[in-house]
Amino acid sequence: MKNKSLPLIILGLLLLGLVIFSFFQRGEINTKTKVIADKTEQIENLEMNLQRETESKEIAIEKSENLEEANTQLEEEKSVLNKEITKLKKEIKNLKLRIDTQRETIEGIRATIKEKENKILALESDIAGLNSKKRADREKIKLLETEKKLLADDIGKLTVENTSILTEKDDLVNQMLDKQEEEEIYKSKMEIIENTSISFQLVSPRSNKNGKEVRRIKKGNWNFTVVELSMFHENMEMLENEKFILRILDSRTRVPLAIRQSNPQFPDSPTNAKEIPFIFTTNPVSLEHYNNENKKGNSYEINILYVVDDKEFLMQHGAVRIAENGKFIPIGYEGGTE
Repeated sequence: MKNKSLPLIILGLLLLGLVIFSFFQRGEINTKTKVIADKTEQIENLEMNLQRETESKEIAIEKSENLEEANTQLEEEKSVLNKEITKLKKEIKNLKLRIDTQRETIEGIRATIKEKENKILALESDIAGLNSKKRADREKIKLLETEKKLLADDIGKLTVENTSILTEKDDLVNQMLDKQEEEEIYKSKMEIIENTSISFQLVSPRSNKNGKEVRRIKKGNWNFTVVELSMFHENMEMLENEKFILRILDSRTRVPLAIRQSNPQFPDSPTNAKEIPFIFTTNPVSLEHYNNENKKGNSYEINILYVVDDKEFLMQHGAVRIAENGKFIPIGYEGGTE
C-alpha cells in the first residue's frame, strides 16, 4: 500500500514544483515584458523628440536661410536706390561746377562791358572837347566816333553773349534744383523702406471668402486669404498716397501665387497678376487675395513691396511667414479647421 502511494506523492510534488516554477516564470516574464514595454516607450519618446528637434532645427535653418535671402534682396534693392542717389549727387556736383564757371564768365563779361562803357564815356568827353574848339579837328573826331561805334558794337555783342549765358545759367540752376529735389525724393523713399514698421493684424487663410480659417494646406482647401495690416512711420504724411503691393509667395521657390489662377497664355491679364496693388491712405489696410490653384508648396509668406518709378522694393519689415511645413501659422486668429 505504501509502495503504491509513493509514486502518487512524488507525482504530486512534481506537479506542485511545476506550478510554483510556472508562477515564478510568469512573474519574471511579466516583469521582463513590462521592462521591454517601458524601454520601447522610452525609445519611441526619444525618437519622437529627436524627430521634433530635427524638424525644429530644419525650420530654424530654413527661416535663417529665408531671412538671409530676404536681407540680401533688401540690400540689393537698397543698393539700386543708393546708386540713384550717388548718381544724382554726382550730377548735382557737375551742375554746380558748370554754374560756377558760368557765373565767373558772366562776371568777366560784365567787367569788360563796364570797361568799354567807361572808354565810350572818355571818348564822348574827348569828342565834346574837340567840338568846343573854334577849329575842330574833324579827322580826329571822326576817328574817335569810329572807335566809339566799335566799342558800342562790342558792348552789344557782349550783352547778347551775357544774356545767352544767363539763360544757360538759369537753366543749369533749374536742372540742379530738379536734381536736388529728385535726390530728396529718393532719400525719402529710402526712409520709407527702412523705417516703416508693418503690423500684420490678421492673415486668414480660408477655403472661400466667408469660410473658417484652415489649419493645414490640403488639396483645394486654401483659395482665399484675408489680410489686414497697419503701417507706421514717425512722419505718417510720408506714407500717404504712396503705392505698395502685396504678394503671397512660395518661400522655397520664391514664385508668387497669381490672383485667381495663373494662365501662361495671358500673362498680362489682370487675373494673372502676381500681386495686389494698394495706395496707402489710412490704417488699417484690408486686402483680399484669391487663388484657386492647388498649392504645390508647403511653406508660404507674405511680402509687402514699395513701388518707386515702376521698380519694386521689399520693405524692411514687410515679410511675414504664414505657413510652415504644410501648417498655417495663426496671425490674428486661433487655430483653424482641418
